[in-house]
Amino acid sequence: MTTEEIKPFFEQLATTPLTKENIDVYMKVMQKISKVFDEETKHKKNPKSIRKGNATYQTYEPEESYVYEIGYTILFFHRYANMKTQTKTKFTIMPVLKDVGFLTPAYLKVNSDQSLQLDYGIINMMDNNNHLPGMMKTILHENRHASQFRAFLTKDIKELLNYDPNNIFIVKENILFNKRGNDFYFSNHSNSIMERDADLFAKSQLDDLIPNYFSEQQNYYQFLLSHKKKFENPFLELECDTPSITYQDRKGNEVHLLLEFEKYSSQGLLKEEVQHYPILQILYHEDGTKKTYEEIMNERNTIKQSLSDEEKEYIDSPSYKPKKESQKQRLEKLYRTAINSDLLLSLEDKLARQNPSPNDIIELFETYPDLYPLYHEHIEKLLYKYLVPQIDRPSIQTIFQLLKKKMNIDFLGKIEEKTSQDDDEEYKRFRRLAIEKYLIDDEEMISNLYRRHMQLKEEREAIEDDELEQERRIR
Repeated sequence: MTTEEIKPFFEQLATTPLTKENIDVYMKVMQKISKVFDEETKHKKNPKSIRKGNATYQTYEPEESYVYEIGYTILFFHRYANMKTQTKTKFTIMPVLKDVGFLTPAYLKVNSDQSLQLDYGIINMMDNNNHLPGMMKTILHENRHASQFRAFLTKDIKELLNYDPNNIFIVKENILFNKRGNDFYFSNHSNSIMERDADLFAKSQLDDLIPNYFSEQQNYYQFLLSHKKKFENPFLELECDTPSITYQDRKGNEVHLLLEFEKYSSQGLLKEEVQHYPILQILYHEDGTKKTYEEIMNERNTIKQSLSDEEKEYIDSPSYKPKKESQKQRLEKLYRTAINSDLLLSLEDKLARQNPSPNDIIELFETYPDLYPLYHEHIEKLLYKYLVPQIDRPSIQTIFQLLKKKMNIDFLGKIEEKTSQDDDEEYKRFRRLAIEKYLIDDEEMISNLYRRHMQLKEEREAIEDDELEQERRIR
């Protein structure tokens, strides 16, 4: 296509988002480019040599019409991804097309106002990207990264509902990589959930675009798929009650993302990250300390009151297919994902359910065997808080039995030992009071009075429990 044909549409699209109402017009231009794209890439680059230092490089200087075709392609698919995901990642094409073989997204830049700009650099691309599907894949992939970082920087919960809830896992991965350093980053980067999310999103869009709008590119697309490393969808694992994300360090040691993050939290190492990435403020105070389970649930319930029941389409992992949900449903999904991304909060959530599942609780301990040794005091407080009041229920007994059998955690034994110690201390206090205040020195009489005292105490507690249960049912 000529510069005169493309330029008006390029300039319009540069200032106009794609919508369902206007996409047909811009799609037709993109389809025209597609039909001549691969033919024109062969003769619209003028080869030349450039010298840098002592080395000479072979590169190309593109003709103006080719520059506009490439520019329009980048802009169109960036806008297309924004339209599909209903996000607003910003976009600029870097000026000065110089010493270039091809255009490809190069880096993401966070501006001073914390908006995110997707900059497209000018670099030579690999051979299997010298066709339209390869370029489309790269643009959609980078747009997904822009969306990820935009979510990281979003503090307003209502706006955050527009983004994939699994970004809470991705931001934690990003922090882990930063804290572990370059060696760890480079050895795990290609298999990271951040990269796989971008790849899977791009593929989901191409699977729809190629057969429906760009069928002439089908062979190139199949070639691209055959040369692309196959990844399992990591977000299927994150959908379960006990997600597990692991990496390897240079020595081959396994590193668990959620366990590492628990360590950062308990050691007070997250203040800077929580301030830099507001998405984390679902779980943490601005000073980096973790919010309590009650605080998080109360905040969720308060926000929910202002949300709409009206449904609209969202695209999330693991399916990457449009699904209609209301704001209230999105909020529940976001907070459920956030809780699942934190091991101790996830444990508390399982324990706080009306009917705690023995299998879910044991699965968490089996998946993370180091969790109890590291945080046994906190975990024991949770078990006392949620399970001891229901200790007569068979399902609760099952949890204690499985903890002992599978994890060698004899919590019932600890309860009996503590109860015995408490009873001994209470009897001693009662006996001392009987002797010193009431001048009773008959041991049998003191013993009988103590039994009667405990009986009345249990009756009072039973009445209080019934009253609390009635209030809970009314609420």
